[in-house]
Amino acid sequence: MKFVGMTMSAKFKTIQQKAKQEWKRFNSLKRPRILIGSATCGRAAGAVNVRTTFDKELSSRSMDADVYEVGCFGVCYAEPVVEIGLPDGRRVMYRNVDEKMVVELVEDFIGKGDARPDLALATFGDTFIDGIPAVNDLPMIQQQTRIVLRNAGIIDPTNVYHYIAKEGYSSFVRVTNCRITEHELQTKVDISLITAYEEEESSLHTQS
Repeated sequence: MKFVGMTMSAKFKTIQQKAKQEWKRFNSLKRPRILIGSATCGRAAGAVNVRTTFDKELSSRSMDADVYEVGCFGVCYAEPVVEIGLPDGRRVMYRNVDEKMVVELVEDFIGKGDARPDLALATFGDTFIDGIPAVNDLPMIQQQTRIVLRNAGIIDPTNVYHYIAKEGYSSFVRVTNCRITEHELQTKVDISLITAYEEEESSLHTQS
């Protein structure tokens, strides 16, 4: 009898623990953290110049901050978008950021703590800022239930530990951790496809 996978090695568990520690550090905000939307839409709108300007401004002011290029958060109309998180817990996303705005954000928000609601798109987390809506209150976000793209724009896509910390490879590990025959695996796949089809049909009937 041919089995698809063998028991998962302890090595992955070790990697997963390291990934979670890395993710915790990434979100600790011990110093300012800047996330720049740098997917195709962001780059087409000027994200590369935005990154260069942030690096230049922070260096010229001797400010310590972590700057990351992330994927598209899904608000392509607002690109380039930049999320700035401060050690006090405030996290603000800014829209249509250009080089001039970078200078203002470094000086006002990172330097002085002024969140600049006039430039902001939304806030993240539990901290409310007067004059800036929470990201989940944005009309286009309210209509969404993110599944595949739930991590887009909030993780560093060049850091595999972020992916693993957010359950990356978990499904693969669950499968390979079981002794299962090819026939049993195919049966499970068939059942999953049938269930997904039935749920889709039910949803279409409900909408009609």
